[in-house]
Amino acid sequence: MKLPKSKTTHYSLPTNHSSGFTLVETIVAVFIFTIVMTVAAGAILNIISVSRKAQSLSSVINNLNLAIDTMSRDIRFGTEYVGNRCVDSICQEIRFVNKDGAETSYYSDNKQLFKKTTVSGAVNTSVVTAKEVLLERMDFYLTDATGLIPRVLFVGKGEVVSKGVVLSSFDIQTTVTHRTI
Repeated sequence: MKLPKSKTTHYSLPTNHSSGFTLVETIVAVFIFTIVMTVAAGAILNIISVSRKAQSLSSVINNLNLAIDTMSRDIRFGTEYVGNRCVDSICQEIRFVNKDGAETSYYSDNKQLFKKTTVSGAVNTSVVTAKEVLLERMDFYLTDATGLIPRVLFVGKGEVVSKGVVLSSFDIQTTVTHRTI
């Protein structure tokens, strides 16, 4: 037996076929984006800070190298070497006559390296190292000062400081031999 077909009416809601994201999906995406950007911004700021510290350290170390090279050159071409403020052959100051005939001395005081030059009674004192270089000590060892080839060994220890923060510690040791050219 066959049942008669019933006539049914179907009602459907109008459909909107536009594509897009729901509000919840958008909020979750913005939240994840915010977290990722916060982490990335922190990393970028850290990289910038490390780069500035490295540039500062490089600049100070270059200044220290220039100071040591200048002092070495002055001592190398000098004559009449004398150690001052010495205890057991360790001197805190080295005096000599530079290549231009001026009495010159290098010494460490107040955590800085100083150069004092006397020409015709006029004394000129200058700081050789940058203010970021703090010397704990700078010792001079004078060997064979009156002999044919005098030598000066200087040994230093200090720190590189920027804005009150120690960036690096250093030890310096170099020997300078008198040269007559």
